[in-house]
Amino acid sequence: MVSGPVRSPRHRVRRRRLSIPTILAAAMIVVTVGVTAWAGATSQSPSPALADSAVEGIAVAQETVAVPSPTPTPVPAAPAPAPVAGTYSTAPGTGPAVGAGGDLVQYRVDVEDVVGISPVEFAAAVDTVTADPRGWTGDGARRLQRTEVAPLRIVLASPATVDQLCAPLNTAGKYSCRNGNDVVINADRWNVGVPHFQPLDQYRIYVINHELGHALGNPHEPCPGSGQVAPVMLQQTIGLDGCTPNPWP
Repeated sequence: MVSGPVRSPRHRVRRRRLSIPTILAAAMIVVTVGVTAWAGATSQSPSPALADSAVEGIAVAQETVAVPSPTPTPVPAAPAPAPVAGTYSTAPGTGPAVGAGGDLVQYRVDVEDVVGISPVEFAAAVDTVTADPRGWTGDGARRLQRTEVAPLRIVLASPATVDQLCAPLNTAGKYSCRNGNDVVINADRWNVGVPHFQPLDQYRIYVINHELGHALGNPHEPCPGSGQVAPVMLQQTIGLDGCTPNPWP
């Protein structure tokens, strides 16, 4: 048997101990380098698919977030201007001509703004009186019609304004009048009447017929006798002089 040089066991053991640490160290270096490279690549360069998914997710979230609209601050309405004495509102529209015949007399209805009564309401009361056959159209001498524009006007006004419109007649803040083309009704009398002429709705008919009667050319009349029906042209607002109240001509 041919044999080569014989190495001592000690020499062989020393060689084996040197080779194992070297191999392990080399393996550790390779693993460490690979892990580091992989971690750096994944942290610095995410895949396009992952990046796109993240961006899309943000976009969707932004689209679905509802942004509440700011609640508008309510703006208080401007207060209505206070009515002014001496300004008037005219009842709108034109009524039918009433009466059996005769000349047509047109009138308009105005209400002073401060009295707090609707021109439509007051005009309706006037129209009812002028259309009644017991009134100034009953004798066939004339017809009456309310329009928005007419020289003759029937005015409901405050006591102070009545005094101005009726001057130089002295209405003393208490009475109504006819002055020129103005038939002027005192709002205090319209609202409460007078104690000796009741009910109020009958007094209102009287005061319209009395002052309109002046505009149609009729003067004052006296009471014909105690207990008799008062002529409509008697100054019944001041007193009855023994007559009984009467609102019609």
